[in-house]
Amino acid sequence: LLNAGKATRTVLQIGVNDGAGASGDPLEYLSKELGLTGLGLEGDADFIETARLHRPPGFRVEQAFATPDNIWGYARDLGPLDLVVVDIDSFECELLEALLDSAQKEIDVGGTTTELPALLFFESNTVVPPPFKFSRGYVATFRGLLSADTGDPRTQDQFQQLSTTSCSLSYAVEAFGQKGLRPALLWIRCALHAQRFA
Repeated sequence: LLNAGKATRTVLQIGVNDGAGASGDPLEYLSKELGLTGLGLEGDADFIETARLHRPPGFRVEQAFATPDNIWGYARDLGPLDLVVVDIDSFECELLEALLDSAQKEIDVGGTTTELPALLFFESNTVVPPPFKFSRGYVATFRGLLSADTGDPRTQDQFQQLSTTSCSLSYAVEAFGQKGLRPALLWIRCALHAQRFA
């Protein structure tokens, strides 16, 4: 994007956690090195202050639970996005599809949004192999499975969570391909999809 002269350096990150690279955050280094601006949303209030310390001043971090129903409200005023990062261990693909659909509707009616995000970086479900297609849908009443002994959602069985999270690579390739984004990278459990620039 930088070499093509198309970089806005604006990012929407959903699932910031503590914002530290040591805990797996892909943006800590980039946000500081490239002076990224944008918005980070984190559902767990315990992480907000620490996450703010790991982002430059122009990058806001807010406590919010992003859903397909409300994501466009957060993204609309950010302008053209270079990158959308989603790491919520849940309905990543449905959230991204809602964001892209809302942006496309705005583009179609000649609104203030003029283009789709250039890059999507999100958790992909590698437990479901190609050619099978799977996407975990959004359910308003689901906020994670509670541990039977403590009631703490952070102590749930990790394999159970990871085996039902996000969407399969085959699903993502088809769903985001229909919107002009192509797979560019598969890294551990994350996928990067990119627009093609003329």
